[in-house]
Amino acid sequence: MNSYIEKTKRIARFAKLNKTEFNKEELMMRLLIARANIIKNAKQKFTILEQLLDDESMIKKWLIIYCVPQQINKVMDIVNKRRIFAHKFTMHENTIPQAKYNHNTEREYLLSKFADGTYECLVAMKCLDQGVDVPPARRAILMASSGNPLEYIQRIGRVLRRYEGKTESSIIDIIVMPSLKDVPSEIRGIEKNIIKKEFFRYEEIAKNAMNNVEAFSLISNAYRSILEE
Repeated sequence: MNSYIEKTKRIARFAKLNKTEFNKEELMMRLLIARANIIKNAKQKFTILEQLLDDESMIKKWLIIYCVPQQINKVMDIVNKRRIFAHKFTMHENTIPQAKYNHNTEREYLLSKFADGTYECLVAMKCLDQGVDVPPARRAILMASSGNPLEYIQRIGRVLRRYEGKTESSIIDIIVMPSLKDVPSEIRGIEKNIIKKEFFRYEEIAKNAMNNVEAFSLISNAYRSILEE
């Protein structure tokens, strides 16, 4: 939290400076990425993931867990300890057909094994955002959400595809929000604008959900409690 606040203060200071004095845009981008990485890699997300996977009602077959490179090994450890048969799906799988993969590419082989239930879970990075179809997927856990609306839509779209025997999909987005009472007053307005932007994205997804009343209630209560701090 201290690192997050320090970077937010620097962003606020740079925003007020004349950009002709230095390469403001480049420095701002570095700070914004560094601050976003603090949110993406929050350790408490692993605790939430463990709780989700320990829930008996959370059917684990045909599950995709989206994460960033810094999270993937820890996520695999959590999944393996629960004896969920999982495989990484990254940018490093072979894309040349080989005999050991039944003359498919390694990616095609992994997806076929996921479709037939051999692999219960794929722990994926950015490579599942676009151009890869995974219609059997029933549920997704987003360990690190993208601020890019197109990437976010592509990710949840992998789970919303129609498939034989599939009647619904579940999407769980793990959200990290700063506690405003810990944020200095001079940057509280910045944080409130960030929170509003994030909640707008959640509402866009919730309004199309089968449990939209429950989802909107959860979002509304969380939004109110944060802004009232």
